[in-house]
Amino acid sequence: MTNSFRFRLTLWWVGALAVLLVLFSLGVYSMLAGSARERFDATLRAAGEVTALSVNHEIEEHHGRTEGEASIGLVLQTMHRVSFPRQSIVVFEGMRQVAAKPGIEGLDTVTPGLAVGFHGNGAYRIAVFETAVPALRSKYTIVVSQSVRTLEEELAGFRRVLYWCVPMGILFASIGGYFLARRNLAPIVAMTDEVNRITSQNLHQRLAVANSKDELGRLAGTFNELLERLNASFDDQRRFMADASHELRTPLSVALTAAQVNLDGGPRTTAEYQEALRIVTEQLRRLKRIVQEMFLLAQADTGGFVPVVSSFYLDELIQEAVRAARIIGDPLGVRVVVEGLEEAPISGDEGLIRQMLLALLDNAIRHTPAGGRVTVGLVREEGTWRVEVADTGTGIPEEDQPYIFDRFYRANKARTRAAGGAGLGLSIARWIATLHKGTLLLTASSGEGTVFTVRLPGVGGEEATPR
Repeated sequence: MTNSFRFRLTLWWVGALAVLLVLFSLGVYSMLAGSARERFDATLRAAGEVTALSVNHEIEEHHGRTEGEASIGLVLQTMHRVSFPRQSIVVFEGMRQVAAKPGIEGLDTVTPGLAVGFHGNGAYRIAVFETAVPALRSKYTIVVSQSVRTLEEELAGFRRVLYWCVPMGILFASIGGYFLARRNLAPIVAMTDEVNRITSQNLHQRLAVANSKDELGRLAGTFNELLERLNASFDDQRRFMADASHELRTPLSVALTAAQVNLDGGPRTTAEYQEALRIVTEQLRRLKRIVQEMFLLAQADTGGFVPVVSSFYLDELIQEAVRAARIIGDPLGVRVVVEGLEEAPISGDEGLIRQMLLALLDNAIRHTPAGGRVTVGLVREEGTWRVEVADTGTGIPEEDQPYIFDRFYRANKARTRAAGGAGLGLSIARWIATLHKGTLLLTASSGEGTVFTVRLPGVGGEEATPR
């Protein structure tokens, strides 16, 4: 429970809201308490100011201390009882009490001689004022006090409200936050259940996307794209395994049949045994080539292949490849010629580039009828070396051209398996070009022939790096 994202999200939400509520409550209480105390002191100040005006007025009106002070007592008992009923007011002249009015909470015992200003003794708030009476050339001290019990009860009541409201608010926020998190995370739970139901057997299934514009929709879309790539990868793997099994089965079947025929058919002549061994040897060589090519592609797919980078001349390597290709082309009546070679320094894996060139030449020779020609050209172009391998064969059908670099793909289904390779040559050739930061493209194909173009960085360009 505590490890669930829903719980942690709710906990963070409740914690943040609790801190916010506590800080807000403290701020509101502080402002309210300060405002209430300011109003309390303002009332005391008003009572003192009104009393000071009354003292001056009564003394001047009665033209004497005795009558004036007696009138001050009457004023305190009448007007001040109505206007300031809660406050107790005492008037002193020096240490002598002149008049007094108790408040609702009674009359606080006030010692004369308090300094002018506000004082407090815990139960009462006291304000002391002085007023000069010019007619008597004397000063009177006015002491106004009021019990703070009512004020404290009001503040205590507000605190009790906060003590109840804040926890209740946090409780309801916790419940609401939990259900809100549960509702908002429900699509993720549903996505998790859908993902758990997807296996290698049903990679075609996709997650439902309710809203492709929100975060969960984009997450589901991204996961669907991942599933699409995985599905394509699994399809490629299954197709590769099926094609590889078929390619491996053919030479094995031919070799096994040749051996069984000679072993089960009674005595054979030396020539017949030699012919059988020749067939077995050819099929084993083909099998070895297929296994080597598959192993190379497996290393390429896993990134385990490390090229051996060195500096050499591409033109010399092309000459070597052409000489080797002529051994294949001459018996078939196909001429292999070189045009436009120039000195071409390059850095890369010499063995891989040789294999790429031989694969292109072998592919061109086997698709060119007797009397045809295969031409190899090399030119420098914008800091790269461009190698073109052109033949005068029948060309590649337009519907097959997008797939010629796929593994085990054959554009000419009528060709015998024994006559050619396993359909991996062009796929390996493109991987070698890509490994060297270059490209291999089919640039032309028609009834008059086919042209493959390789572009490789020259010296000063990028060197080959493992993929």
